[in-house]
Amino acid sequence: MLDEIKRRIRDAAEHLEKRWEKRERTLLLARQAIRFCGEAISLFHQRKVEEGVNRLEKSLEILLELDEIFEEYPDLYYGDAHVAFQEFFEALFLGALIHKIPIDSPLFKEKYYHSMILGFSDLVGELRRAILESLIEGNVDRAVALSKIMEDIHIMLWTLEYPKSLVPGLRQKIDRNRRLIEDTRRVLAEATMLLKVWKLGETSIEKNQ
Repeated sequence: MLDEIKRRIRDAAEHLEKRWEKRERTLLLARQAIRFCGEAISLFHQRKVEEGVNRLEKSLEILLELDEIFEEYPDLYYGDAHVAFQEFFEALFLGALIHKIPIDSPLFKEKYYHSMILGFSDLVGELRRAILESLIEGNVDRAVALSKIMEDIHIMLWTLEYPKSLVPGLRQKIDRNRRLIEDTRRVLAEATMLLKVWKLGETSIEKNQ
């Protein structure tokens, strides 16, 4: 009987040792994926689309390895691993919206829907950044178009929160996004007004010449 108990304990120890190794591997891969996704987002803002897609592809390779790990150890899909998938979807959707890159991905699976929606919600902050960059460049039309996308995203997310809260953690992001959208509206209104004043001044100068 003692031999049988020892065998069971050895089996458990082997399983726990393997799980520990996979956990350490998961943490390492997740952090690498998060870094590549962050770089992709930054490159997309700089209009370095090819380089951004390259970083996105590198993150995808890592996430596919994580996907294989989760098949055997689904409980390891938490913390940084969850954030890594969230960041991937955010970067992917940003590239699609501002550069029209394709969004086909093997990661569109039910088990990642939560990460996908949270990543989608974080787009509002990145679109605000793109709007401000457009205004600095004097491209008000692009800024206005992006602001409409921001509002569409907010409306879509609202349907997931009310009347039922379908995505844990989404409510806080919706509240944050609402504040960002309101502030962006104010900035756009001020920029539009300044542009009108500038154009009126130019017209007046031309008439007086």
